Amino acid sequence: MNYFMKWLLACIFLIAPSCNKNDSGISLNYPSAFFKSGYQIIGTYRLFANTGEIKSAPLINRFYTMDTANFNYTASVIKNFPGPLDSVQFPDEQQATVFEYFQWRKTQVSRMGSKLVLTKTDTTLGYTNFDELTHNVMYYLGEIKPEVFNESIYSVSGGIYFFQYRAMEKYVLVQSSGQLYAPILQYGFYRNGLNIHWFLNNVLDKDFYKFLPAGDTISLREARLLFKQ
Repeated sequence: MNYFMKWLLACIFLIAPSCNKNDSGISLNYPSAFFKSGYQIIGTYRLFANTGEIKSAPLINRFYTMDTANFNYTASVIKNFPGPLDSVQFPDEQQATVFEYFQWRKTQVSRMGSKLVLTKTDTTLGYTNFDELTHNVMYYLGEIKPEVFNESIYSVSGGIYFFQYRAMEKYVLVQSSGQLYAPILQYGFYRNGLNIHWFLNNVLDKDFYKFLPAGDTISLREARLLFKQ
């Protein structure tokens, strides 16, 4: 190889963006930025009690009718409005910055198989109702758990308890076949005639229903928030 070819290859190596691919199959260029670009429903509508998945078609249809408008509204908020997981920037392999709800969130990146787990560098002060975070459906549903430092009763209103917690929260991203996406769990929570509908960015903990109190019902729809560069 002559001197010119060696010089040319060295230049290409120096100016090419850094790229990392490991045994998990995750391959990203650094630095890089991704922006939400679509929303994809996966799987089917499901219903759970603390005994396991409910298979009764009449019961599923009844809850599905109650959930449809709420689930569609939540999906519209996630994919169409500025707020949840608008963009993700990777300056290098160890760090990522998430832009959501008009704020930048700094995170540290770790890998779990095909998943990228982005742990916030600052703790979050958050609130739950009915149960403390670590005894709440928000905690049970997701496989990747936040690091919870403390929990306490915040207030009681109409017999419903509201709790406060401080935790190190986490985002979850997955790369499959070159597509980066955030796994989304849309859920409905039913207890004693009351219900809540919202979502988590997480992958499903297959055993979550085992921790539900008797009488609680959880409806579930899984989706993917897609990103593009």
